Amino acid sequence: MNHALLHVPSKNEVYPPVKYYALSYNYDFSQMVTKVCNIGDNFQSFAVCNALKKNGITSDQIGFLDRETLGLEAMTPNEGILIAQGWFVHGTKEHPMLPIHPSKARQVLFFGFHLNKSAWGTLKKCPDFRTFMKSHEPIGCRDIPTRDFLRTLKVKAYFSRCLTLTFDKQKEPTGEYIYFIDHNDQVLKYLPPSLAGKEKFLSQEIPPDNIPMGEKDVQNIDDIAKKRYIELKQNAKMIVTKRIHIAMPFSAMGIPVILTADRPRSERISVVKEILPIYGKKKFKRINWNISAPDIEKLKSEILLMFTYALGKKEQQIGIVHNRLSQAHYEKAALLMEKACSITLKDRFNFLLTRFISGLQTIIQARKIVKPIEHAIKDIGARLGLRQKNA
Repeated sequence: MNHALLHVPSKNEVYPPVKYYALSYNYDFSQMVTKVCNIGDNFQSFAVCNALKKNGITSDQIGFLDRETLGLEAMTPNEGILIAQGWFVHGTKEHPMLPIHPSKARQVLFFGFHLNKSAWGTLKKCPDFRTFMKSHEPIGCRDIPTRDFLRTLKVKAYFSRCLTLTFDKQKEPTGEYIYFIDHNDQVLKYLPPSLAGKEKFLSQEIPPDNIPMGEKDVQNIDDIAKKRYIELKQNAKMIVTKRIHIAMPFSAMGIPVILTADRPRSERISVVKEILPIYGKKKFKRINWNISAPDIEKLKSEILLMFTYALGKKEQQIGIVHNRLSQAHYEKAALLMEKACSITLKDRFNFLLTRFISGLQTIIQARKIVKPIEHAIKDIGARLGLRQKNA
């Protein structure tokens, strides 16, 4: 974002101290088949801290709350604002995530919020969830399906995208290695000879030293994530991955990324497909290896502008006023937010038609009707621009 649009406080301006919270991740492995930590979660929290600092918030004002237990009462009530960006489910009785307990923060800013589809059914039947979400609306959603689900509950929601798209662009990437992150060998078959010999292989999934995790384990995973972030930022010439929280932050930094997907139509992909081509397995041979990072500076500026605006609104609700935006940029942000929260006829049509197509697919699969019919329905959705064709 052009920092000229931010109001920089003078030395004489003194604001009351406020605590801001990002998420930390002490995983509930009792609910997981694979006992690993996904450091893409940590990257999302790095992005939250980065966006807060762009708004003049210092490191000593930033704390962390465990995502897995946000639904539990805090032993000591936490003041301040929680930035709820990331992947959420309903959780369990022992480790509830939603609704977030009011003792965790005085205000919650949902921005880059993703609600896993597996939780929709449970949360739809939970009146406390709807009441809670309405008390914190508008809800900034990382993807279109999360936004549309909340709208079915009459909760005001908008497509905020993810703050991992807002890392600063490097002047010129200096790396020399091609990193394959969580990738199988099928892609390597199509690597041009001119790029061979510079491959490095990494995974986003890191096993913790202990299960259940303690504070040192949580910190250790965070330290690993920070080292990984620096390594890729400094040494990557190109990244090949199926991880959206590698694709987004490093594209924002100006590093070319080739994004593949096991499930190109997954609800999580909508945040990425507007900036990068997505290659399914059958399209690996069509990968364009001669690429540069997309220019998303305008999009990045709009995301940060809306975040600053939304953050200011939450601060006002707890009695803090920061004049970070000029009048012109405040008005622009207000218009962007109004437009993002509005439900157009196209939105209604797309949502209803998508639900209809999904319902037909469910019936076809349940009754084991021949595959060609299922493919025809998918093709209809793709032609209407509602779904990406099966790759």
